[in-house]
Amino acid sequence: MTFDFDFCMQLGTIEDSIEFINSRPKPLAIYGFTNNEKLQQKMIRETSSGSITFNDAVVQYAADTLPFGGVGGSGFGRYHGKYSFECFSHEKAVMMRGYLIDFGFRYPPWNDKKLQLLKSGLRYDYLKLVLIKLGLRSKA
Repeated sequence: MTFDFDFCMQLGTIEDSIEFINSRPKPLAIYGFTNNEKLQQKMIRETSSGSITFNDAVVQYAADTLPFGGVGGSGFGRYHGKYSFECFSHEKAVMMRGYLIDFGFRYPPWNDKKLQLLKSGLRYDYLKLVLIKLGLRSKA
């Protein structure tokens, strides 16, 4: 079994390269060979790929501090080192609270007094909240 891959294509201008890349499905990686920083930035801005490496090939896969993954048909996600762990992990939110201080007015059924307490609490008007609770005030 043989595979025929075009690992390297040389095009006349950076614009030709960008046009060629953008005319096909998004690649897993782009390897650009230039020391011109303006051309490098142009390639980064105007193309979409899983990764882009300048003046080397395949080395980004060996760097476990960089995420490795594609875009669209070349793959989804970010894999490699901690990125694989984060990609396949789920951070579960857990909240635990005690019953030491619980405000019964938070729960139904609501009446006018409970609603006034809720309004005062949402406005951070704790003095009115206490006064309503003590029966010294009737409106929030």
